[in-house]
Amino acid sequence: MKKFMLIIISVIMLFSACNSKSVQTQIDPAEEFDGITFGMTKDEIINFLGKEPDIIFETDDDDRDYNDIWYMHEEHFNISDVDVIYSLKRDANVLCRVDYSFPNDEYTPNQFMNDYNAVKEEILRRYPGEVQIDSQYSDRTILNISTENRRVVFSANDNLYMHISIEEYRPGSDSTRSDSDIEE
Repeated sequence: MKKFMLIIISVIMLFSACNSKSVQTQIDPAEEFDGITFGMTKDEIINFLGKEPDIIFETDDDDRDYNDIWYMHEEHFNISDVDVIYSLKRDANVLCRVDYSFPNDEYTPNQFMNDYNAVKEEILRRYPGEVQIDSQYSDRTILNISTENRRVVFSANDNLYMHISIEEYRPGSDSTRSDSDIEE
């Protein structure tokens, strides 16, 4: 009887540890984009940030499903001078994707590798999930992460350029953009 109770307690502790670990590694949606959340409208994003965007790209082109709001030279992932693009679904006018571009203007190879490793570590911490590293390209590395509700693409290339794309994902739905849509 004691062995049976010991086994039951061990199993309960094991399940508790697994559940608490997965909860601890998920990022709070309000912290994911410094308070911006998926589903916000253009006006909500601008009001929340308290400043006008550097660029607003809106179109009626039927080939483009998104409108973009650009904020240049921001600080994200503890790196200054990051360009942020908030993409809103044109039909619903709600945020569905955030892109971070890390310009290579002043990087030295050592600084780039330090920043690359720090950003990669933070991305993996924030978005635990199925990770795939795509090395089919000789000039860049693409890290694809699929979680329960996010698709994350972290790309870096030989020109000391990094790009992160994070989009809302619902299993069974088409992804909103493909890897080829990521700018370099």
